[in-house]
Amino acid sequence: MASSSSSENQPKAVKSSSSTNTVLTRSKSKSLSACRSATSWWDKLPDEALILVYGYLEDHDRASMSSVCKHWNSIFKTPTLWRERHFIFVGMRALDHTKKACEFITNVGTHLRRLVLECGHPVLHTARPIAEAVSTFLGHTIKIPQMRISHFKVVYLDCYHSWRFFDLSRGKLIDALSKFLRKQRNLRKLDLSGAHLTSAEGMRCLSSAAQSPARKTIHYLHIKDLFELRYPAFQDNRFRDNLARFTSLRQLYLNYLYVDELVLQVLRTNSRTSLQYFQIVVDSCEPCNHSISAYAWRDFCDGCPYAKVVFHFLGKLSIEDYRRVFARCVPIYEIDILSWDRYPSDRDPNSEDMSAVLAHIISTYSAQLVSFRLAFDHLSNEPIDSALVMLLDRCTKLKDVCINTAIRIDTVEKICATLKKKRPRVLEHLELKVRDLTPDEVAKLRGIAVLSSEELGLRSVEVQPDD
Repeated sequence: MASSSSSENQPKAVKSSSSTNTVLTRSKSKSLSACRSATSWWDKLPDEALILVYGYLEDHDRASMSSVCKHWNSIFKTPTLWRERHFIFVGMRALDHTKKACEFITNVGTHLRRLVLECGHPVLHTARPIAEAVSTFLGHTIKIPQMRISHFKVVYLDCYHSWRFFDLSRGKLIDALSKFLRKQRNLRKLDLSGAHLTSAEGMRCLSSAAQSPARKTIHYLHIKDLFELRYPAFQDNRFRDNLARFTSLRQLYLNYLYVDELVLQVLRTNSRTSLQYFQIVVDSCEPCNHSISAYAWRDFCDGCPYAKVVFHFLGKLSIEDYRRVFARCVPIYEIDILSWDRYPSDRDPNSEDMSAVLAHIISTYSAQLVSFRLAFDHLSNEPIDSALVMLLDRCTKLKDVCINTAIRIDTVEKICATLKKKRPRVLEHLELKVRDLTPDEVAKLRGIAVLSSEELGLRSVEVQPDD
């Protein structure tokens, strides 16, 4: 019985084993088919999608992805993936970073178009390595004959504070930067803002760019704070001579201390139909003792008919400063006022009268002003509520308004009511951030925000407390 029972169970065991093998075979075939379908799906992925995936990856991840297959490796070499690069040289290991940067330039430098260079703030033991690193890198860059850099920016250079005690290293850095700028042929955007160079160093760098072949191709020149603080560049003939060499400027960004009537004449002569945006920064850390006449601005308008002037005011300035700058006949487009109490200023804190400033803007530019931004974090001698309402009512071409200050809730209601009645409705964007509110006022302001967004019919409305 035992043997017979075992003989009867034997075929069942064999049958069970064969069914298991069948299941395993089927599962393997399904997994293989799934892999084949997944592989075919990746094969069908457009090159544009692969390029987008590469764009989100770091260099080491890109290298790993390129080793998957030949096709992905070919996409890895797509020029658009290597158009922009931000190089940072900091600390004692700055020269080690230079080796990798030079390898990058050697391999894909011909694809590079936008180059950003950052020098870390040096100390006693790092000034020399950083200067040597930057010098080596820029020297290697100008040796690549096919490089066509169109955008070049130097950030956080700040020679006045960071390099003022390292003359030898600083000189080497300026030498390398000047040689690099002189060799450029395809630059369209040059940003040397915040360099705070001495007059000699700043003129050398500016002269190198102005004498390079790129002087005819540079469209955007950003030289705000190119020179050390309080340097009146408008009194330096070298500055005007160098500026006159740029013949294709579309956007110019500089300090008010760099502009006078002769500088306007240079722009009118050499950037006639090309200049579109002229951005001028008035800083409370610098003197504002000179003015530009309405006649000079009128001649500038005639010579540069497409130019739009943007004024940026930083810090607490006196009402007299504003009046000197706000001349008639300025082709004004935008006014930005950032009056923070903590921003450094050498003015009398009681000499600022923002209500009078707004009244002066209304009387001078009510038919021209397109964009207005005000950030005001302290109490004015006179409340600015009524002046703000009047500005929004009288300025007929305003399209963009951004206000961050302490005003009353009923002033917000008046602003919304004024804009609701205004015809035609030119305004497109309104942003009101109200400071120093009580909890009850915050709740009321949120209710006003809901109603205003529905009633004003603007593209974007933002009314909120400034938390």
